[in-house]
Amino acid sequence: MTENLAWDYAELGRLWLGIDRKKSEASYQKSLEAYADFPLGLEGLGKIAAAKGDLDQALANFQKAFDTLPLPQFAARISEIYAKKGNQDKAAIYQKLVEIGYQSIAAKGSDTDLEWAEFLAFHGLDPDRALALARSAYDKRPNIFAADTLAWVLYQKQQLTEAEKFSDLALRTNSKNSLIRHHSCMITRAVGKKTRIALCKPPLLEAY
Repeated sequence: MTENLAWDYAELGRLWLGIDRKKSEASYQKSLEAYADFPLGLEGLGKIAAAKGDLDQALANFQKAFDTLPLPQFAARISEIYAKKGNQDKAAIYQKLVEIGYQSIAAKGSDTDLEWAEFLAFHGLDPDRALALARSAYDKRPNIFAADTLAWVLYQKQQLTEAEKFSDLALRTNSKNSLIRHHSCMITRAVGKKTRIALCKPPLLEAY
């Protein structure tokens, strides 16, 4: 029961992230109070620390989450922090762990196209492979996150007309997700139109 409660609070923290940082942080703290060292709670507090500019604390939280449960999403967070700290060698090590992790999950029969495409796209890695994965992911899971990922890869490849199309699809629910809104802003500006997003703020350290 406590683990279920911890998940609920962590999910609430994720939903608040990018909308109200204080409420997000409080929810992640409650997640850890419900279940000590709950990985998603640690990840969430790592995101908050990164948003505050405390990269050392962010790294500590992400590393603890990864040590507790070695999922590729936590390796991705660690890679991001090392990249921000200028340690590209360490970042590359964890990027490789991300790839190995998603390959392992896929080998067991789970579809990881969207998650792997997100990682490649949001880090500007291997755009051709990212595009193939993003198209595959959208075909199978045409949700706003798959649309956003595909839009961002297309933007990186300067295929702006199609990027705008999928960015519009990503915004169809009026999501407040800071990453989706940031991507929409950048794409809309690139095609020479006035953005619908009031403030094109850089996103918090955030996937979905």
